[in-house]
Amino acid sequence: MRHRARVGTAARPCDIGTVTRRPRTYVHLSDLHFGHDHAYPQERSIDGRPTLLDAISKDLESAGVKPDRVLISGDLVSTGARDEYSVFRGFLDVLTRTNDLKPEHVLIVPGNHDVYWGKAPDSVSRGEYEAFVSTYFRVPVGDAEPARMLDDDIAIIGLDTTKLQRQSTSGIGLIGPDQLREAEKLLDTDLRSASTRILVLHHHLLPVAWLESEAIDGKPSLTLDGPSVLSWAQEHGFAMVMHGHQHQSFLATFHLAARPGGPLLVAGAPTAGGTDLPPQGRNGYHIVQVDGRSITVSVRELTEQLRFEEARRLQFVREPTGTFAVSAIPSARRAREPSVAELRALMKNAAQAVKRVLAEAYGPAGGLRVISEMRGAKHVRDGEKIVSSLSVDDPVENRIFAIARDLARSVSIEAGDGRKTAVLLWAELVSEGLDVLDREDEQTLMDSIAGAAQRSIAILKKSARVNVRTEDIVDIARSASGNHKDIGAAVHRAMKEAGKEGILEVSQRVDASISEVKLPRSGGRVGTNVHAASA
Repeated sequence: MRHRARVGTAARPCDIGTVTRRPRTYVHLSDLHFGHDHAYPQERSIDGRPTLLDAISKDLESAGVKPDRVLISGDLVSTGARDEYSVFRGFLDVLTRTNDLKPEHVLIVPGNHDVYWGKAPDSVSRGEYEAFVSTYFRVPVGDAEPARMLDDDIAIIGLDTTKLQRQSTSGIGLIGPDQLREAEKLLDTDLRSASTRILVLHHHLLPVAWLESEAIDGKPSLTLDGPSVLSWAQEHGFAMVMHGHQHQSFLATFHLAARPGGPLLVAGAPTAGGTDLPPQGRNGYHIVQVDGRSITVSVRELTEQLRFEEARRLQFVREPTGTFAVSAIPSARRAREPSVAELRALMKNAAQAVKRVLAEAYGPAGGLRVISEMRGAKHVRDGEKIVSSLSVDDPVENRIFAIARDLARSVSIEAGDGRKTAVLLWAELVSEGLDVLDREDEQTLMDSIAGAAQRSIAILKKSARVNVRTEDIVDIARSASGNHKDIGAAVHRAMKEAGKEGILEVSQRVDASISEVKLPRSGGRVGTNVHAASA
């Protein structure tokens, strides 16, 4: 992997595999999310749950695969923190060493989780990612030129889609014309001998219905200049685009009939290590083989037995007419269709699991308690993340937990708080509602729920107080902090400066002797840090 390009003329298009000397095999990983969003333990757990490295290594060995290169399309870590990159570095070192690979055999592009978002809405830092790249690949810090790799006669170029990243635009990608111009120079100089071209980036270029329906700040999570990038890739003879971001396996062919160049394969990898799975989704990765005029993608998925297996395999063959012929091996994974009785039992079990895990984190005292070592993740106070840690391997049962997680997310967006309470109410409604269904018909139950909801809203509106008194604010803050009087007073002082629409971020310092409030100097919405003594 090198990071310097020489100036040259426009790149020339090429056809897939016209002179490929021998088959090349690539491991395509994406969205590993090392950190608090990582689904695997750092070391093999007591119950035998493997680490991500163990699972991938065992799968490659059982499949008889010795990868020629490793391609990683972003979201290496969860929050862009230095300790997360240290864990990722350990994973990468062992993976490459066991497969006789060197750092130059690895290509990496950043994802939106690989940058660090500061307290101000527009603050962002790429320092830790750039420091990792500089150390691992031994290149100058901050080198913005496209990552590239020449593997035999296959050229692989990595583009950075995170140029737009801010807190408010974390799911939106952008490449821009400057990167494309640099890539063109590479295609005409360092990578000129390649007959097959592959593009790697993080944000996806084509929409996915279930994902795009969940708008991020009212905008889709696509790469903003995706159409022009796809057109550019076709005109410059690329055979394939690899990406991640959407956390599910995605394979499609793309071709603009009005533009020069043949069709290209667009392959999105599932999340290899993240906890946030799409409906019916599983952790997984891709094994890609380029052989002559064909590209074969093997989709590997984590099974209920906690090992990766081939779920499906598709082969894309470039025909003389310039089109793709696609052949597929039937999926090894069959979608389950549970009976009504089984579905009810699974819903009851999920509701009991939610109530059990939230019990320790609920209320003033429990609100500051750490819920730890749940499927390798650590979460505090956040009902949505606590429920996310309850993800299981069965896709039907996992979807039930996803409903509770989506409910917590919706409540957070609408109300700003109350995620644990909303999920607990959901769990009670499921438990009691299914019992009532055994005695009443569905329509009666739905009418009763609707009536109860309207009465509850009326009672809350009647008892609500818009103008909360100073004493009330102090009491609420003291209660939420585990009955710390100093914290209650500090929150009150902070609210006077930040205003009712401000953001209060409370952290505890065991070495503090007095309460203090610090306000950032940046403009925009006010973020307030409240520091207080801890018992």
